[in-house]
Amino acid sequence: MKLHTRIEEQAFEIDIHCSTSRNESERRFRISVKHPDGKLEETEVELLCRTGERWTLLKDQQVFDLMVRTDDEDRVIVEWHNAGCEIDIFNPRDRLLPEGSDASFDAPTVIKTQMPGRVIRVLKKSGDSVRKGEGLLIVEAMKMQNEIKSPRDGTIVQCALREGDDVAAGQVLAEIE
Repeated sequence: MKLHTRIEEQAFEIDIHCSTSRNESERRFRISVKHPDGKLEETEVELLCRTGERWTLLKDQQVFDLMVRTDDEDRVIVEWHNAGCEIDIFNPRDRLLPEGSDASFDAPTVIKTQMPGRVIRVLKKSGDSVRKGEGLLIVEAMKMQNEIKSPRDGTIVQCALREGDDVAAGQVLAEIE
């Protein structure tokens, strides 16, 4: 999973790969962090236990206890040794930036399809204001209807689809500013 994040006003890309053992008792994560200066840092951790907001991780034979929670503005707060760090996380599924892009987080949000399908219903059109979580379109894929929701507040600046239109995987459905 690739995450575009902002930590203390600096943009980072975090790539997380999970591997689970056959008995699913062992969860290992390979984490790559691309710093704003382009430096790439990689590490591996093992999730020992997760209970609610408490995560216990093993890294280089050291145990780390973290508290991970979200605040009212959907920021992730990570606390370790009574010190906190706010992390704004933008999952590419919710807020897609082109691979290798240096687009800022203030850029329009592009919403794309995950798989081919057909537009069943258009709930919002270009020029409409939307709130985070509000439905934009209903797309049918693999005989399932999926409501595509707005990942943020804003105004739709592009949505040229009509009911019955076929959409390809990765096709832009809407753009929100």
